[in-house]
Amino acid sequence: MCSMHFTSLWWVLQFGHLHGQTVVQIRVVMTFVGESRALQAYSSAWKVAQKLGYKTGFAKGMGLEATYFVVFYGYALLLWYGGYLVEREETASNGAMKGTPLLIFLSFGGGFERGSREMV
Repeated sequence: MCSMHFTSLWWVLQFGHLHGQTVVQIRVVMTFVGESRALQAYSSAWKVAQKLGYKTGFAKGMGLEATYFVVFYGYALLLWYGGYLVEREETASNGAMKGTPLLIFLSFGGGFERGSREMV
């Protein structure tokens, strides 16, 4: 994921560099051949940066969805198993929900850990 981020960043920088060159060439050069070459380079750099942006966004979205899946699956499992224990009268309702603060703490911890990893 990190290498994909740096590759995407490199292509965005290339796109910005070509954008600057294109603007300068359009303002300075009055020949149509130079402008069409600059426009072609600009378009090809934009397409590569755009494809890498799509891939990066998809990877980040899947990572976030996996995190949400684990957290909400944990909540669902906790509620189901707590109800199961209460139904069989193996525990009281307050004893079945003792894991809720632990699950909330772990889900926050996982979210903070994921966020700190994104900044690297």
